[in-house]
Amino acid sequence: MLAHAFLSVMTAAQAATPTSDVDDLIPLTRNEIRRLFTAATAPRPDRCPRPEMVPVASSAPSPCPGQPLPTANSRHQSRITNNGWTTSFTSVDRSEIFDIAHLRHPIAAPVAPDRLRELVGWLSPAVGARAVDLGCGEGEWLQQVLLDHPATTGVGIDHMLPASAARRTGERGLTDRVRWIETDAATWNDGLFDVVLCVGARHAFGGLEDMLVAVRQHLRPGGQALIGEMIWEGTPSAAALAALGLPSDSVPDLAGLVRAFHRHGFEPSFGHVSTLTEWDDYEFSWTGSLVDWAVRSAPTVEHRNQALTAAREHRDTWLGGLRRELGFATFVLHDVSPGPV
Repeated sequence: MLAHAFLSVMTAAQAATPTSDVDDLIPLTRNEIRRLFTAATAPRPDRCPRPEMVPVASSAPSPCPGQPLPTANSRHQSRITNNGWTTSFTSVDRSEIFDIAHLRHPIAAPVAPDRLRELVGWLSPAVGARAVDLGCGEGEWLQQVLLDHPATTGVGIDHMLPASAARRTGERGLTDRVRWIETDAATWNDGLFDVVLCVGARHAFGGLEDMLVAVRQHLRPGGQALIGEMIWEGTPSAAALAALGLPSDSVPDLAGLVRAFHRHGFEPSFGHVSTLTEWDDYEFSWTGSLVDWAVRSAPTVEHRNQALTAAREHRDTWLGGLRRELGFATFVLHDVSPGPV
């Protein structure tokens, strides 16, 4: 949601950075953390295995043998708002690493909690409906659907699924109504769903058009979708284009996004364009969580410096190129396609 995250809607990869993951453009959180810590978080034979299905637990899971949890503090203890992490980047899972940036904002997109609830409230699944979240990240969007629609079950799909999604499911009493599956959303399939969510996860499918094709492939005829996508607020500047690392026509404006929905047989019933306040809350939460981790919990000076560098680069990219130019729009869509003749 993003992962990651997240949303999470801009890239920290710079043109001069050979290791930048240019395919993972959103959520930004995942891309930037992945770029900075790829070498340190590469798979190791002594790491705990990650099953495809993340187990749901009502309390924080124990670390792997020999991997203690970091020292907690009175302001936010490990695994309180997000999933926990171990004290070594060389042994912790990558999904736990990028989650540091989402400690205080598990929605993983520039959307306030009340706006998330309002958007989900426009969904109207029938009793017994199934919902799927493609690229679910922290799982907050899907869990809100299940909370608001108690007769609905759900599946969350992400290629780096944080354990926090499963933990919060247990805390909210949703264990028997949701599955979390760690796999590639672009290739996974489990039939048709009544509701399909995809918020800030176009990168999992290659782009906006491919993402909309995938949403339709998973949606039953007449179903609903909840889509969150980045947009340009106006004509992007050279600085914004350089910061995002994409050609200007790969990101639509608001009207262009609605036209894309129409091309794929969807009609918006409600939409929300993220405000500057929502953007700033998200971005400064992203950098603030990483800075707090660096100064309070980083196990070594090297890890502290890496985390601070990530926060500074992210902040500079946002303030120096994308703030007030890159937008984010979330829509509830109805399938109005006539279908095959």
